[in-house]
Amino acid sequence: MRYLKPLVGILLILSAAGGLIYWELQGRQMIMQEKVLVTARKVNQGEIVTRDMFSVAGIDHNNIMEGALGEKSLDRLEGKYAKHAIPQNAQIALDYFSEENLELKKGESVFSLKPGWIDSRSSSVRKGDLIEIYDERGEILLGMFKVAFVKDNSDKEITSLDGVRDDSLAILERTNATGFISNIEIITTVNQYSELVKFIEDTGNGLLIVQAGDHS
Repeated sequence: MRYLKPLVGILLILSAAGGLIYWELQGRQMIMQEKVLVTARKVNQGEIVTRDMFSVAGIDHNNIMEGALGEKSLDRLEGKYAKHAIPQNAQIALDYFSEENLELKKGESVFSLKPGWIDSRSSSVRKGDLIEIYDERGEILLGMFKVAFVKDNSDKEITSLDGVRDDSLAILERTNATGFISNIEIITTVNQYSELVKFIEDTGNGLLIVQAGDHS
């Protein structure tokens, strides 16, 4: 019996130590953390997504950003393009990526459609959309263009009210915006842009902006 109490004491100490080790290695993560996808390296703008770009990390619940993707979301990302550069070890959201590469091609640049030029457009136009530009009566098609930016009158990009980009939503689902559209910037060439300007100057007509369906 005299050895029983010390033995029980040793077992209790070992049990407590084992429990502490388990808590630090597994328990804390299971209770206080959630596994999310993070970038395994820097992802460059326009880069096509591959599985090796990401890893899984345990993040404390109060440090997980809104819209962060879990480890089961990787299949949804493969084949998409990065809309902007993402640093290493960053959490990611679906709206960081697009079905199409928005990088500029040779000879292209970003040009502004001045507010005074636009006679009609939808409030749901967003970055990445394809738009058709007509004369104000819709009789003359002046071209199809990719939207680079949609800004309000303080030159801030239009997003949903919660600050999340809503260009990944279907057109009819874009119901909450941070402001009113003032300026639309398109991707085109100098020659194509010059033709638009010449049409406006020669005719005095405004432009009708028509979305060419969901950009995805």
